Amino acid sequence: MGKIKIILALIVLVFSVSCVAQNKSNYTKNKSAIKSFNRAVEYMERGQKSLAINEVNKAINKDPGFLEAYLLKAEIHDFWGETAEAFENYAKVFEIDPAYDPALSFKLAINSYQLGKYTIAKEYIYAFYETADVAKYQRYDTDRLRRYIYFADSAYQNPVNFEPISVGDGVNTDFDEYWPSLSVDENVLVFTRQIPLNPDNPSRSQESMHEDLFVSFRNPETGKYDNAIPMPGTVNTRLNEGAQCVSADGKTVVITACNRPGGVGSCDLYIMFLRNGTWTEPQNLFTVNSASWDSNPSLSADGKTLYFSSGRSGGNGKTDIWMAKIDKDGIASEPAVNLGGEINTEYEELSPFIHPDGKTLYFASNGFPGMGDFDLYYSRLGDDGKWGTPVNVGYPINTNGEERSLIVNAKGDIAMFASSGGQRDLDIYYFEIPEEVKPVTVTYVKGYVYDVKTNERLEASCEMLDI
Repeated sequence: MGKIKIILALIVLVFSVSCVAQNKSNYTKNKSAIKSFNRAVEYMERGQKSLAINEVNKAINKDPGFLEAYLLKAEIHDFWGETAEAFENYAKVFEIDPAYDPALSFKLAINSYQLGKYTIAKEYIYAFYETADVAKYQRYDTDRLRRYIYFADSAYQNPVNFEPISVGDGVNTDFDEYWPSLSVDENVLVFTRQIPLNPDNPSRSQESMHEDLFVSFRNPETGKYDNAIPMPGTVNTRLNEGAQCVSADGKTVVITACNRPGGVGSCDLYIMFLRNGTWTEPQNLFTVNSASWDSNPSLSADGKTLYFSSGRSGGNGKTDIWMAKIDKDGIASEPAVNLGGEINTEYEELSPFIHPDGKTLYFASNGFPGMGDFDLYYSRLGDDGKWGTPVNVGYPINTNGEERSLIVNAKGDIAMFASSGGQRDLDIYYFEIPEEVKPVTVTYVKGYVYDVKTNERLEASCEMLDI
């Protein structure tokens, strides 16, 4: 179920099915209702959801007080991921008999948390702890659920300022746009768009779509981003080009590409450079990639440190955030380093973004107290070289849904992210970042180096020293 990995698999239902199948229900004597109930059980066991729902509805119509029928209906909806419908029917069971089973309060707490009904979730988790022998349920991580519910309710009651604005029709379309990244001057916006493999095929099925990289340039007169174009060069293929990042100067892009010939793992990181006005062929970062899944790159402002998510061995959870020191060609001379237990949990950490200040890391996780599924967090690097305890960026930036891929401009006052909150699908939005979530403000110097004799513009690198 996302953030709370609980395996409360039909605890109440198993008891109910065995009893009702033997015509021993404590809540109905209607034999016709019991027959409909048993047929519903058979259909569910065969995976025939519609027929199961139809029969269980018949049972309820024949006896509106048939508790086990509501319970079965709730479990059917729960099994198929229909949380709102499951909650409605679990609540009906609770209404008929609040003392039926403490596990019922636990299930209602889970469902209401998933639905963003945090105050109600608090009531049900409180009821569970008041009535249950909690020790019997510890394998279901009940204490963790309680922490999450209390955190979410508190965050919900104390919202942060949040007014997202679309980046505009030059970027957002009827297709999905996500994974934004910005150059330090904010003039170059690179993002991922999901488009049809065949433009003449209107289908939006997963098999008929693929991910390509697009770029949009900010219009100096209007301040808005112009119509996006496919990333120049050969980066886009009929395979997926997904999460990416652009360097501070806009001349280096690290992308994620999956299942490419000659790849190291299922998804690998590739690097490409803008040289003489042309993008180079994507080069596999062989010294960084693993035999597992590597994705979600983020380059430090100086281009020397690459942060990314990986499912490689040696981590704390399913996916962790790692970092690798790379040279100007993207080659790492030493193995990637796990950011450690302060950042990485036994669950999943994704989409790191290292701010140009070099000390503020934003990322997504489902392993810390939050609002529902993946939430966004930030952590600051201390003077001792250790990352601080991650802080949830707050509600309503985080919701009971899934939030990922937050980036923050160099000034530290504007953030971008992808959301389905608009009238279309996933679109890219920006918003003023709350004061407590802001990084250190960073500025930049932009200029050109010329040959003193020929006045020809030269390729050069500059280093600013603290004198």
